[in-house]
Amino acid sequence: MARRAFLGIDCGTQSTKALLVDADTLVPLALGRAPHDLIARDDGTREQHPDWWIAALQTATRQAFEGIEPGAFEVAGIGVSGQQHGMVCLDRADRPIRPAKLWNDTTTGPDCSWLTRKLGGLDEVLRLIGYAYLPGYTAPKISWFHRSEGEAYAKTARICLPHDYLNLWLTGEFATEPGDASGTGYVDVRDRTYQPEVLTLLDGDRECFAGRTIIPELVDGQATWLTGRRLTDREPRYLNLRFPKPLLGLASAKGEAVVVTEGPFDWLTAVEWGFWAVALLGTRVPGKVAQSLERFEDVYLVLDPDEAGREATEELHERLADRAVPVALPPGVSDLNGLGLRPDGRSIFARCILQAGHEARAARQRAA
Repeated sequence: MARRAFLGIDCGTQSTKALLVDADTLVPLALGRAPHDLIARDDGTREQHPDWWIAALQTATRQAFEGIEPGAFEVAGIGVSGQQHGMVCLDRADRPIRPAKLWNDTTTGPDCSWLTRKLGGLDEVLRLIGYAYLPGYTAPKISWFHRSEGEAYAKTARICLPHDYLNLWLTGEFATEPGDASGTGYVDVRDRTYQPEVLTLLDGDRECFAGRTIIPELVDGQATWLTGRRLTDREPRYLNLRFPKPLLGLASAKGEAVVVTEGPFDWLTAVEWGFWAVALLGTRVPGKVAQSLERFEDVYLVLDPDEAGREATEELHERLADRAVPVALPPGVSDLNGLGLRPDGRSIFARCILQAGHEARAARQRAA
């Protein structure tokens, strides 16, 4: 009977290592190693092509298994570590568009200053993400990419970290984790949430990068699944979701009442304001979605005021009966994300919730 082994893969700056460990004794069994080339220029450029990492991973893994008797061990799990802060740019087929900029690339110094200035100064940056920008972080790299290689940037469908790219190649899943995300420059390290203000700034006026943001469901610090939004011909499409689409934030919503939004960006606004919230990913309401909301006493429906949003609100109201509480936003406000742009948006939304709750309770009393 084959014994269990764990395979550890580490993609560093100089090489990729593959370590095979006995799963029961934790004794190392074999090690493979394959070097990486490096693109280095006098201007501070430090880059590697993601294909080099994949080739090195394959070589190092083959080396690790060369001295192992066939059938003696079966791999029970694979652990992957890799470079932080880098920028991997992928097209719609998940092919790298350009070499990855690494953590030690220093061409982005001006972009650190630009981001800090445009976000309102160092104090505001610290409020948003919890640390100051340095050239190695991912956000300055995206800013550099946008201003330096606009044509390639326009073809980019997704941006991820080197570690994430290896996991994508190994599993087909596009995901990240809080440790790596903490070094991007667009995630608040204190509450592990993406910062829409930073993402919008990185994209300028085209809503391209923000439209390709990958948003995870974090449970106990682990990403359980992700959704990403891309705008193509003005129609949003959600990527990397197995149907039926789940409710974003359901595992984290612990209160007796919950706010239901129509998409991840409205959800981010509600969560940032301190509300328990979940997001429908679209306006179709499968039966399982409605059933999952039945554990809440009050379900505040804050969907878009268009025809699809109204139909979804009516369907949820019909399925959830008295639990459903439709919430009307102020005139001229199309969605919660739009309300979030106003300095008094949170207080306005809180009043809308209170008013909707009061009206719902009054209606229940009349019906009784």
